[in-house]
Amino acid sequence: NHKLTRSQWVAAIVNCKNGAVAHTTPIYIVVDGKPTYDVAKGPAIIKKQVDDINRLKNEELQKNPLDEGIIERLNTAIHFYDMLLVQMDKEKAGL
Repeated sequence: NHKLTRSQWVAAIVNCKNGAVAHTTPIYIVVDGKPTYDVAKGPAIIKKQVDDINRLKNEELQKNPLDEGIIERLNTAIHFYDMLLVQMDKEKAGL
């Protein structure tokens, strides 16, 4: 039994008799309308992720021919994280 007192994600892991392991994708559970992310830890994690994405983007920009699709997807990811940071800022401010 797992009692949920705050929003979080859960996943199941199964170890089979033959040694195989299965792992589900996360299931996000919202409690009291609160987000599943941690507004205190999230910004540092996001900064690291965006730094990694920018490193990949810079590597891709050096390639010839340039794959615009990859650049577009990396920019979309950066935009997503920017929006998430705005949400976290609002959450911290109690808005």
